[in-house]
Amino acid sequence: MIDESKSRHSQSNLLEGAKRYMEESYIQYVKDTLELHEEVKDNLRLIKAFVSKTLKHADVDKLGECVDGVYIWPVLFYCLRCGFLQEALDFAREYCSAFSNHIINALENKMNTQMASIQDVENQLNEKYRTIPPTELFRHAVYLVLGRCDVKKTIPQVFSKTEDFMWLKLSIIREGTKYALKDLQTVVNNHGPKHFCPKKNSLLFFRLLLSTLQFEKAIEYLCSRQSEGYHVEAVHFAYALYYYKQLTTPKDLSVPLLVATPQPQLNFYFLIRDYVRIFAHTDPTYAASYFYIFYKRLEKREEKEAIYFRSIRDLIIEGKDISVLLGQVESNEMVKKGFLEKYLSSDDFLALLESCAKEYKAIGRYRDAVELYFRALKYHISLLTDLSTDHQDKSTEYLYSILNIMIDELSQVLSGGENRDEVKQSAQKVFETFTGDNIIINKINQSTKLSSALRTFKILVKLTKVFDSFMNRNYERTLSELKELKIIPFELRELEEKVQKFKELDEKIQKKISDILFVAMSTLCHLYTSPKTYTSQQIKDMSNCIMSFAGENQNMISKDVNSHLITFQNRIGK
Repeated sequence: MIDESKSRHSQSNLLEGAKRYMEESYIQYVKDTLELHEEVKDNLRLIKAFVSKTLKHADVDKLGECVDGVYIWPVLFYCLRCGFLQEALDFAREYCSAFSNHIINALENKMNTQMASIQDVENQLNEKYRTIPPTELFRHAVYLVLGRCDVKKTIPQVFSKTEDFMWLKLSIIREGTKYALKDLQTVVNNHGPKHFCPKKNSLLFFRLLLSTLQFEKAIEYLCSRQSEGYHVEAVHFAYALYYYKQLTTPKDLSVPLLVATPQPQLNFYFLIRDYVRIFAHTDPTYAASYFYIFYKRLEKREEKEAIYFRSIRDLIIEGKDISVLLGQVESNEMVKKGFLEKYLSSDDFLALLESCAKEYKAIGRYRDAVELYFRALKYHISLLTDLSTDHQDKSTEYLYSILNIMIDELSQVLSGGENRDEVKQSAQKVFETFTGDNIIINKINQSTKLSSALRTFKILVKLTKVFDSFMNRNYERTLSELKELKIIPFELRELEEKVQKFKELDEKIQKKISDILFVAMSTLCHLYTSPKTYTSQQIKDMSNCIMSFAGENQNMISKDVNSHLITFQNRIGK
């Protein structure tokens, strides 16, 4: 819900700010006209000098009454145009014999914003307004500003520029009357940039839209002028407006930049995402800093998930170096912090690490996923050791995720693959960490699920070494490493036990039985032709034992491998 009283107050302040901006711009114009570069202490004197210089050749009928050589109506008008209300009031009092009490009362009301008496004063000014000669343009202008005498009227000879016109309209609009902000917005929209900016001054029309609080349309308009090079300005204006909660944004993030509803909506998310794409790959920290506004401004958790975390996650996934934003665990197990850690809460940073790890796993970038799970694990453990925080222990979840990924990866590259060396390196790093970190060892020992996964992982790591030795034709080592694994029998007395225990192994290992038995029998076949460590009979006995084991697991072995096993056995002999 929006607090309407606060909304009206904010709108009033913004409109006053827009008017004040136009007044300060005009003050600078006055100084430039008079070629003044130093600070002016006497504003009234400044205005008199400006009137004297710019209107010395003007029609005196247009200027109105002259008192003691001073054209009082132009002076009073330009005091108002520059926002010099106190000077205007002082001037009116000084020439009170020339000005009616209605003018002085109106200025006093404007100074003190006495809303209760404004209507009476304006009624009096309206009655007087009807008697003003049509040639006295500056007098008309003063009455338009102070009395809202004819809200639709403009005086081109006085309000000659677009900024003058807008200043007049901002001076007379008032909510709840026949000329409110909505009416002014309609005028600006109906006439458009061609009318207000015939010289194609895009920034001028942009300022008009801002001045009438049409922020969404202003940003969209400036974005549409990309050929003029204003896209960066549009983004940063939008950024400031969003920060101060002055933009209306859609819930649906897939809509166009501007949604033309009765209250226009600007897809700020689309604007920022489109902008950071320019430099996201070359400077991810700079890109991430733009998305940070969503983290600070969005209050609901689901909104942060949908916008901020989604944006950062995509930025990380599409980038090349994870460590820049999220940090990394270095080879010495020390943690190098990333850019985002110092800006997010510990819970949110951990959630981001976890979310990115899951995304990497989903798209098949397993080693990146493992790296981030390691980062999450180290960060989480550091939180658990901090007695000032209260966090649920998620170590087991991260450890299992790492093991699960590595088990999947290793099982796919046992006998070959383009990325086999990379997987082996990752596996070795995981193996060293999991067997050398006391905290991790304790976590694993406390979980049956983790202990089982670690056992599977260790078997697969050892199997890669077996296959390495086999592919390098080091058959003595291959056989030695196979025996150390203790998953297939080499003696008949082990057969029954190994058959039973093999059925208890992880499915990933069971599915590799064909490859394992092929390597075992091929190794024995090679050793049989040149026996050194083992006698021919020992090799025959081991071969028979393996074939018996194969027979007990016939349903798991492919027909092709089974055929090879028989061939190997025939070469060795029974």
